Amino acid sequence: MIALVGVEFLKLRRHLIVYLAALGALVPAAILVMVWFNLKARGFEPTTELLMTQAQLIVLLLEGPAGAAIIGSMLFGREYGDRTLPNLLISGLPRWTWLGAKWVALALVGLAIVAGAWVAAAGVTLLAVGPAAMDWRLALASLGAHLVGGLALYATGAIPVALSLAFRNPMVGAAWGVVTTVTAFFGINSRYSLVLPATTPWVAAQLTLEALHPTPAREESLLASGLTWTGLPAGWTVALACLAVWLVGLVYSTTYVRRADFT
Repeated sequence: MIALVGVEFLKLRRHLIVYLAALGALVPAAILVMVWFNLKARGFEPTTELLMTQAQLIVLLLEGPAGAAIIGSMLFGREYGDRTLPNLLISGLPRWTWLGAKWVALALVGLAIVAGAWVAAAGVTLLAVGPAAMDWRLALASLGAHLVGGLALYATGAIPVALSLAFRNPMVGAAWGVVTTVTAFFGINSRYSLVLPATTPWVAAQLTLEALHPTPAREESLLASGLTWTGLPAGWTVALACLAVWLVGLVYSTTYVRRADFT
């Protein structure tokens, strides 16, 4: 399995659009710089919590969904465009084996990009607030939130993967990333934000941040919100929503590659 995951990484290296998706990890940091200068121009001093939570919002509602859809679509859908499927089919490997290798590669690349976005955002925050005022406990809690949000992000990434396989075109899956990015900011204030694929990763990250770094003064705490419209606590609602989406995508993808003749 490790060797197959390495092969999937090599395949990704051939596509320029994947490098562009990776460079998207710098987008939150660039936006934070603009937020920093805007705050200074208005006479406000930036804080670690303000900048890191802003970065988290940008990563998981803007840059992350697009990156997940692009990379996931390339990992799965480009087998058609690159005409490498015949080689996989005659290799003797069980189809679920190389499908699983793709899922592992997608998760690792995704977490690496999310972690890279956190490093860049933390660097900007350190410059903005200064070493003495840097709240490292909050920053590290934000890293945990980024990683949990990244896992939720790539669980919901099962949707563009399934679309790419169904239409045999990676651009269909990539288009899903555009749709989720556009709709994310409309759905964030919706009562369904806990289960929408566009907003669930950010909610998962926010729940993690509140658990790792409790702040009594924080308004509208998700952890303190009690039962949601589903009748379950917010954390369980988000976790079950992510698991359901990923399982549906995984079952569909596995069934597809085991039965399809790719002709």
